[in-house]
Amino acid sequence: MKKRVLLFVNPYKQNAESFTDSIISFLRKEDADCVVEKFSSYDKTGILKQKFDFIITLGGDGTLLKAIHEFHSLCIPFFAINNGTLGFITPYTKADWKDGLKKTLEGSFACSKRILLRIRHLKKTKVLKEDICVNEVYLHRPQFRSVIRIKASVNDEVFAGPLCADGVIVATPTGSTAYSMAAGASILSNDMKAFLFMPNNPFMSMDRGLVFTEKAKLRLTLMENEKSNEGIIDCDGVFFSEFKSDEKLDISIYEKTVRIIRNPALSEFERIGNKLEWLKK
Repeated sequence: MKKRVLLFVNPYKQNAESFTDSIISFLRKEDADCVVEKFSSYDKTGILKQKFDFIITLGGDGTLLKAIHEFHSLCIPFFAINNGTLGFITPYTKADWKDGLKKTLEGSFACSKRILLRIRHLKKTKVLKEDICVNEVYLHRPQFRSVIRIKASVNDEVFAGPLCADGVIVATPTGSTAYSMAAGASILSNDMKAFLFMPNNPFMSMDRGLVFTEKAKLRLTLMENEKSNEGIIDCDGVFFSEFKSDEKLDISIYEKTVRIIRNPALSEFERIGNKLEWLKK
């Protein structure tokens, strides 16, 4: 059966136009239909009304994160080609994408199922904003402010507070090679149904990360009776909302996973070893 593919491109990357043309030409030779949308401007509503077999992303990790945020509800796999720099979560490169894409079109592929986080910003019982998260949620102090004081609980049991820090990072296994790793947290295997809680630059308070299982319901609030205690919530490196001391941030594992098509040439930990230069050539 003829395949139909969405190609989601970051046009700001080097050689993006010529790389896009190469992918389109390849798909035509393989008798596959292709719809091209650019990272900078696209019709999300129109895309979500269409049917595709899978989504190709061309860019860096940020391009894949953007595509997952926008199109995860289609419940189809993502074939990610790295045209950026590091490319921790984009399995294919300029050297091997053709072989991988041909096998994917033939139906000969396997997926890595990644958990997502569900984040809900509430005031009392009113949901102010909610979304999914692929890499990490970061609750942090505003610019030019001192540390914020956070109270953290899991399944209604308080385990930290006041936690004085620049902020706290809550990361998925996918995001455990990103900001939380830079803050000193462990790396989680991609297939784990768990998430990380990691203080960032704590001051005389909790200075260790915690790993929570899939049943954990995390709640973050700012300590009461401190009127100047305000924060900022970022989701996957993008501003999400401002956060006040009378509000709550609830974080748990989302009920659906996202599927990223594997590159069989490298295992998960070989790829990590290469990216972090742990493997000497």
